[in-house]
Amino acid sequence: GTGKELVWECLALFADDKLFQAARLEKKILEHHPETHKAYAEKLQDVTRRLEEVQKMCVDLDGDEGWTCVREGSHEGDVRVWYRPEEDSPIHALRCEAVLDAPLEYLLVLINEVTLFKEWLPFFGGSELLARPSRCERVAWWK
Repeated sequence: GTGKELVWECLALFADDKLFQAARLEKKILEHHPETHKAYAEKLQDVTRRLEEVQKMCVDLDGDEGWTCVREGSHEGDVRVWYRPEEDSPIHALRCEAVLDAPLEYLLVLINEVTLFKEWLPFFGGSELLARPSRCERVAWWK
């Protein structure tokens, strides 16, 4: 397609939470249609920015640097929990780890049920879903 058609396809993928597909297409636009990329740089920068955030998150979750372990599982199947204050923010990031013998779909459903966190994370006093910025993002409050 033309550069402009590829831009609109890229932005549609991004809006549909298909970040990696959008990022591959953004790179293709940059390589094969640099003038079109330059003309739509402001719109396309959201794709690049989000990809960088996700890549940083993957690196963060792969290591323990900056994380404080607040619950170490003592038995098989126990949940391990870490937290980390976010830079220049009153918000803390939460990271949980456990080995579950369940299909991935069940886990994804469980993670989306924010108000039920206290049922499987007994040290939570409560939780509430505050916002759904996109199909794959949640903003929640925990106590």
